[in-house]
Amino acid sequence: MSMYQFNANAAEIIDGTHTLPPRQQGAILAIGNFDGVHKGHQYILNHAKQIAKKNASQDNNIPVGALTFSPHPRAFFNPDGQFFRLTDNLVRAELFEALGIDLLVILEFSHQLASLTAEQFVQKILVNMLNISHVIVGEDFCFGKARQGNAEFLQQMGKKYGFGVTVLTKIETQDEIVSSSRIRRALEQGEVELASTLLGHDWYVNGVVEKGKQLGRTIGFPTANIAMRADCELKHGSYAATIIVDGKAYHGAASYGTRPTVNGVGTKMETFIFDFDQDIYGKPVSVYLHKFIRADEKLDGLEALIAAIEDDVANVKQYFAENGAKPRQIHKLV
Repeated sequence: MSMYQFNANAAEIIDGTHTLPPRQQGAILAIGNFDGVHKGHQYILNHAKQIAKKNASQDNNIPVGALTFSPHPRAFFNPDGQFFRLTDNLVRAELFEALGIDLLVILEFSHQLASLTAEQFVQKILVNMLNISHVIVGEDFCFGKARQGNAEFLQQMGKKYGFGVTVLTKIETQDEIVSSSRIRRALEQGEVELASTLLGHDWYVNGVVEKGKQLGRTIGFPTANIAMRADCELKHGSYAATIIVDGKAYHGAASYGTRPTVNGVGTKMETFIFDFDQDIYGKPVSVYLHKFIRADEKLDGLEALIAAIEDDVANVKQYFAENGAKPRQIHKLV
């Protein structure tokens, strides 16, 4: 069993199968997949933060962190299936770091881990490896071989092995239960504003700008193109977007899809950046989506495509004129 090390200012991923360093032991850990790091996840982590504050002393600050898994268990058990992850490991780590947690532990989800009984998971991982003082989970949390352990069983194990357990119910916002699956459905339908509401931040992707056919430049709309993960099931179409380049935010019209009008190959995110004329090939960027503008479709030639892009740009600029300039980002826990 292994874990991955990630050196960040505010989050640490510990490498190895041995115990954590002394300063990270006795932590309060929230456990889950945390796909999207949405409002429900933030609620759980904030609760962990409050427990740590309540139990801290002048000489002893209790570390707060998250215990999660990679790959996602659903993807592990169905490797040939399509599973839309809201966040890859890098984005998830960025969001955790922005929240200000002290510790991020990612367990490699393997056959070895999946074969542990629920009590073995508690004893080998939570107690022996991590030496936790308290865990926080959602009410539907299941763990161990064949998902035999649930939140109630975890509470029993806490009493047996001497750590605290808090079980939290799901939260609602705008009459919607906040869940990763609901957010996936929203993005699949192009409902990025609903996804943003449930996430508590705008959904975004990272990538490195790559050279394409440069057709956009020849028709007056040069784009910053990034490849997308094969599992992404975002609705194909045009979006109001913010792109972060070298730490600076720019507005733009982003198109996600296969570019059917020009017989494109592969699925890409292409962003026409407003008032921008820099060579950014090979640079890392982040693209935040704010509003769905138009569904992707095969148009009747380049003139029709140019007209559609012009309409997209006008609609996106109108959106930003009415809704402000900055992307909605995740806030640090207090």
